[in-house]
Amino acid sequence: MVEEEEWGDLDNQGWVDKLEGLPNSNFKWRAPWITTVKVLMSCGQRRWVPLVGITGYVSYAPALVVRQLGGMQFVPRTMGITQFFGLFKDPIAQEVLEIIKQDWKHLVEIEGLKDPSASEGYAR
Repeated sequence: MVEEEEWGDLDNQGWVDKLEGLPNSNFKWRAPWITTVKVLMSCGQRRWVPLVGITGYVSYAPALVVRQLGGMQFVPRTMGITQFFGLFKDPIAQEVLEIIKQDWKHLVEIEGLKDPSASEGYAR
């Protein structure tokens, strides 16, 4: 919120001049009708989300999806993601499952992805 003491009593042209003088980094442009949703980005110390299936476990990088949908402008870190997969028949599977269980206790979420269901009146 803009403080009146800082900006004073400005007319229309005064507001235009003041706002044009601000750096772009001070603004986050968003239409008021676009809502955002929280997105699970990582678990524990990992930069991805470990998923458990019927036969094994695999890593998933929601940050890559968020980037593709325009939710972030930088390349997310995914170092080590390709090495984190396995089958339950592996001897270390129980140890890895315990690690995944601990990771899921420490979720990292971000808010900022556009909610695709925001336009409820839109015919799909």
